[in-house]
Amino acid sequence: MAVKWKFHEKEIKKGILGELSKIQEELDEALEAEGRNQDLLLILELADIIGAVGLASEKYGISLDQLVTFAKLRRQVGEQVARDEAEEQKKFLIGD
Repeated sequence: MAVKWKFHEKEIKKGILGELSKIQEELDEALEAEGRNQDLLLILELADIIGAVGLASEKYGISLDQLVTFAKLRRQVGEQVARDEAEEQKKFLIGD
């Protein structure tokens, strides 16, 4: 006999593997887990989001490793921009 696990309390629209709709499904599930303070379920859903992103990115010829590398680069750029803006603000307040 097959057992169907039901982790979610609300109805969540199913997405299609390899499509952006699957990422949305997993995000909706993660948001529900967060709202219920279900930390373990949230971890599972975050992992599912990564899997769904990986499958969707393959459709466009992009590997998950490439996405992670690009995300790290974007973070570094964002941090540098924030440092530059803080430095400009300091110069404005102090006068240079």
